[in-house]
Amino acid sequence: MRPCVHNASGFTVRAVVLAGAKNDGALAQVSDVRYEAQIPLGDRSLLQHVLAACREAEHIDEITVVGFAAFEQYLAGCQEKIVPAGNSFIESLQSGLDGSQEADFLLFCTADAPLVSGPALDDFIERCLQQPAEFFACVVKRQTVQEQFGQVQRTWVRLREGYITLGSCFFGSVGAIRKVIPAFRRLYRVRKNIMRMAVILGPVFILKLLVGRASLQDIEGVLGRMLQVEGRAVLSPYAEMAQDIDKPEDLESVSRWMDE
Repeated sequence: MRPCVHNASGFTVRAVVLAGAKNDGALAQVSDVRYEAQIPLGDRSLLQHVLAACREAEHIDEITVVGFAAFEQYLAGCQEKIVPAGNSFIESLQSGLDGSQEADFLLFCTADAPLVSGPALDDFIERCLQQPAEFFACVVKRQTVQEQFGQVQRTWVRLREGYITLGSCFFGSVGAIRKVIPAFRRLYRVRKNIMRMAVILGPVFILKLLVGRASLQDIEGVLGRMLQVEGRAVLSPYAEMAQDIDKPEDLESVSRWMDE
């Protein structure tokens, strides 16, 4: 990331780091800090690890942290700022968008993925920009993750291309992100209602998913229909893009891997 200037491509990419989770879940067992993004890993907090990766990335010009005033201590330079977290994941997405209107493209990432690196973020952005679409979701193959981290507990989806999991980032133009948030909001409302989710995703896709016959192209079709934008599922070769921390055992596993 360059100091306070646009990149050589003539457009700006702003990373939006979602760090609005309070530490009142499973991770409270391992740390008593107020917010999950403040949980220590090595000599830095989870959020500081992600910010370091964003600063290392050559394609990222600016950073917005969706979080709390307590995170001001982690910022560095005129191209980094904090906007307030919402009361829900969707509200935080909207806050991040509202606070980043001056950018051309937005890279949303979560503060609970401390192993992400600048090269991994750059690679994802480059893959997105090479494709004729508006919205991009990062996915990673199980084989990629297991080759680097061994057996890890993730939610895997069986596709024709193999087992995949959702990565910690998505990317798009400001206009595309503005269009997809209402769809995200609808999905968030019905996320615990299997029947309503099936209606939204479509019975044919659900059936293909259940029997392992769905493909990345099928997922892209569903993304486009749901979000009303042309979407792509972008395979990342970087295992760390799918290594987030939700539970104490995740933190222990990542900490052990970093010490090796």
